[in-house]
Amino acid sequence: MDPSRFTQVSPQQWRVEPHGPMRVPAVIFADEALLRERTIKEVLHELGHAYGLVHCHDQLCVMRASTYVEEVDLKDAGFCGACAAGIGAA
Repeated sequence: MDPSRFTQVSPQQWRVEPHGPMRVPAVIFADEALLRERTIKEVLHELGHAYGLVHCHDQLCVMRASTYVEEVDLKDAGFCGACAAGIGAA
């Protein structure tokens, strides 16, 4: 891991697709368990970047780009084989 890399995870950045670029609609925080799951996925995603990974094309990989919060929900909370190998090589 490159210690000079900086990353941030904040629900403030999440958007809900049907409503466009709204900032932190109440629906994001309505379910504490879902908020926790989303946060874990985004922390893992950002840690992947800290280890030098780029966005992945695997639909379920946590490194898949997600512009909208619904896209975060579609991902798994884990790395695909290729991304996991990339972290192991870092």
